[in-house]
Amino acid sequence: MKMILKEKGSYTNARFEGMKTPIMIAAENGHTKTVKILLKYGADIAKKDVFNRQPIHFAFSGRQIEIAKLLLENKADLSAVDKWKKTPLMVAARGGDAQSTELLLEHGADVSMRDEDHWTALHYACKWHHHQIIKLLFENKADPNAVDKWEKTPLMVAARDGDAQSTELLLEHGADVSMRDEDHWTALHYACKWHHHQIMKLLLENKSDHKAVDKWKKTPLMVAARYGDAQSTELLLEHGADVSQRDEDHCTALHYACKWHHHQIIKLLLENKADPNAVDKWKKTPLMVAARYGDAQSTELLLEHGTDVSQRDEDHWTALHYACKWRHHQIMKLLLENKADPNAVDKWKKTPLIVAATVSNAESIELLLEHGADVSQRDEDHWTALHYACKWRHHQIIKLLLENKADPNAVDKWKKTPLMVAARAGDARFTELLLEHGADVSQRDEDHCTALHYACKWRHHQIIKLLLENKADPNAVDKWKKTPLIVAARDGDAHSTELLLEHGADVSQRDDNHCTALHYACKWRFHQIIKILLENKADPNAVDKWKKTPLIVAARDGDAHSTELLLEHGADVSQRDDNHCTALHYACKWRFHQIIKILLENKADPNAEDKWKKTPLIVAARDGDAQSTELLLEHGADVSQRDEDHSTALHYATRSGHHQIMKLLLENKADPNAVDKWKKTPLMVATREGDAQSTELLLEHGAHVSLRDYWTALHYATRSGHNQIMKLLLENKADPNAVDKKVKRPLMEAASAVDVQSTELLLEHGANISPRNKSNSTDLQRGDCVCL
Repeated sequence: MKMILKEKGSYTNARFEGMKTPIMIAAENGHTKTVKILLKYGADIAKKDVFNRQPIHFAFSGRQIEIAKLLLENKADLSAVDKWKKTPLMVAARGGDAQSTELLLEHGADVSMRDEDHWTALHYACKWHHHQIIKLLFENKADPNAVDKWEKTPLMVAARDGDAQSTELLLEHGADVSMRDEDHWTALHYACKWHHHQIMKLLLENKSDHKAVDKWKKTPLMVAARYGDAQSTELLLEHGADVSQRDEDHCTALHYACKWHHHQIIKLLLENKADPNAVDKWKKTPLMVAARYGDAQSTELLLEHGTDVSQRDEDHWTALHYACKWRHHQIMKLLLENKADPNAVDKWKKTPLIVAATVSNAESIELLLEHGADVSQRDEDHWTALHYACKWRHHQIIKLLLENKADPNAVDKWKKTPLMVAARAGDARFTELLLEHGADVSQRDEDHCTALHYACKWRHHQIIKLLLENKADPNAVDKWKKTPLIVAARDGDAHSTELLLEHGADVSQRDDNHCTALHYACKWRFHQIIKILLENKADPNAVDKWKKTPLIVAARDGDAHSTELLLEHGADVSQRDDNHCTALHYACKWRFHQIIKILLENKADPNAEDKWKKTPLIVAARDGDAQSTELLLEHGADVSQRDEDHSTALHYATRSGHHQIMKLLLENKADPNAVDKWKKTPLMVATREGDAQSTELLLEHGAHVSLRDYWTALHYATRSGHNQIMKLLLENKADPNAVDKKVKRPLMEAASAVDVQSTELLLEHGANISPRNKSNSTDLQRGDCVCL
C-alpha cells in the first residue's frame, strides 16, 4: 500500500461508492494502520461523502476511538455537520459511546449545536437512555431546556420514552417542568399518556403543574383517564388534580373514562366528587356517553352516584335514546329501572320506541313496551314506530306493536299509512299482518295513491294479490287520475297487469292526460302488456288530450311489433292528432321504414295532410329520407300536393340538397316549375342555395330558366357568385338581359359585387352593358372598377 501511495499519491483522496475516500472507508471499518498511512501520505480529513460526512463521523459512528484520536490530532473539525446537520458529538451520543463523547468534549466539542430538527446531543442521549453520556454533557454545560423544532425539551423526550433515571438527572440539572411543546404538552402530559408512574411522581414532586392544559385544553388527568391509567389518575388526584376541568369540547376526565370503559378510573373520579351530570359542548353527560358506547358497568356506577337519567343533549336525546339506538339492552334495563322516561321525545319528536323500531331492535321494543312506551306517539313527520318497522321489514317488531294496539291506519304528514309503507317496501308477510289487524286497503295518501298503487309501482305481485283479495279497488285513481292498471302498464309489469284485470280493472280508464294503460304500454314498448290489454278489449283508437291514439304513439316511438298488434286489433290508420298528423306522418318524420310499410299495407293514406297541409311525402322529402319517399311513391303518394306555403315535396328536397329524393320525385312526374306562395320554383331555390347538382337535375327534367318571382334563377346565381350554376343556366338559354322590378339585370348584380368571373360569363353570353336601369345609370357606371 505504501508503495502504491508513494508512486501514485493521487489515489490518497480517490473517490469510491457514495463519494467515500479511502480514509473514510478505513475509519468506518476500524483499520487504524491504514488510517495512519493515509494521513502520512496527505489524506484530506475535511473531504465529505455524498451525505456530507467527514472521516470523523465514520470513526465515531463505529466507536473507533484510536482512529478518532488520530483524526483529532490531525485537526479534524469537531463542528463538522453531515447533510442532516449532525455533529460527531451527536453521533456519539446517539450511539451511546461514552468514551467517544468524553474524547470529543475534551477536544472542545460544542454541546449546544443542533441538527436539522433542532435536536442537541442531549436530546439524543435522553431518547436512547444513555445516562453516562447525559451526565458528561451536563458536566459540559449542556442546556436541559433546549427545544427542538417541535418545542420539545430533553425532559419531554425522557418522560415520553419512560426513562426515570434520565428524568432525575435532568431535574437535578435544572430542567424546567413547566415548559410546553408546540401542542402545549408538558412532560407530565407525556408521562401520563405512556403510563410512566415513576416519572410522574418525580415530576409532581418537582412542582409540575397538574392543571396545565394543552392546546385543546386537556389536562394530564384527562390524558390519564383517556388512556386508562388508574395509577396515574390516583397520583394526580393525590396531588390535587381538578376533576371539574374541561377541555375545548367541555369534556371532563369523567367523559373520557366513560367513553373508553375505564371503570376503575370512573370509580376514582366519582369518589373524588366528579360531577356525573357535567355536560360537554353538545350537552352530553357521562351517562349518555356510557349508554352510547354500551358500557353497563359505567352506567351502573354513574347511576349509583346520582346521575340524572332525564338529561338531554342538544338534539334532546336522553341516555335511553342512545341505548336504544345502539341496542344496549342491559343499559336500557338499568335506565328504565331508574325511571328513565320511555316516551321522551328528541328534537325530531322521536321516542326511544321509534328509535328502536328504526334499528330493528325487537328486544328493546319489548323492554320499552313493558315499561309503558306509547305506541301511538308520532315524530315530526307523523311517523309512528309501526311506520318505521314496516319500512325496514321488522316482522317481530310489527307483531309486537300490533299486539300492543298500534294503529295500522295511522297516517303520516303525507297521509301514508303503515300498509302503504309495507306495500312500497315489498314484504308480503307483514302486509298480511297489517291486514289481519284491520288495515284499511282503501286509504289514500296526499297524492291519492292507495297501497295497491305502490305495490303495482314496485312490482310486488304477492302483495298485489293480498290487497285485491282484501277488496282493494283496482280502479282507484290517484291525483293524476292514474289507476293501478295504468301504473303497472307504464312500468312494464305484465304479471301485475294480469292480476288487476282478473280482479276487474277497467282498461278504458284514462289519466289526466286522457292516456289509457294501452297508451303507456305502447310508449314503452311493452308488447306482452299490449297483447293482454287488447285481449281484454282495450280500445286501440282511444285518444289522449292531444288526440294521439296508441297507434300514433307506437309509430312515433318506432315500435313495429306494437304497430302490428294494434292493427290486428282494429286500430284506425286514418286517425289524426291535434296537429292533424296521422301515424304515417310520425313514422315518416322519424324514418321508421318498417312501420311505414306496415301502415301503407294497411291502407294508410299517403296523401293525408296535417294542419300545415304537409303530406307524409313532404315530411320525408324535407327530412331527406329516400327510402320513405320511395315507399310512399310506390303506394300512390301525390307529388303535386302543396303545403300551406304552396311548397311541394320537390321544393323541400331541393332546399336541403337531397338529390336522390329529387331524382325520385322528378322520375315520378313532380313539376320542376311549380311555384310556392312567393312564386319561387325549385330551380330558383337550387340556384339561391348554390347547388349545381340540383340545378342540373331540374334543368334535365324541364325546369324553365325564364320563370321569375322578383328575380330569375340567373339573378339568384349571379347575386351569390355561383359561376358553375350561372354557366348551366346560360347554356340552357337563360336571358342574361332579364330585368327585375327595378330593371336591374344580372350584369348589374355582378358589377355591383365586383365579380369579374360572373361579369365575363354574362358578357360572353350576350349581356348588354348599355341599357339603363330606373336610376338612369348603366352597368359600367355602377361597376366601373370591373375590367371589361
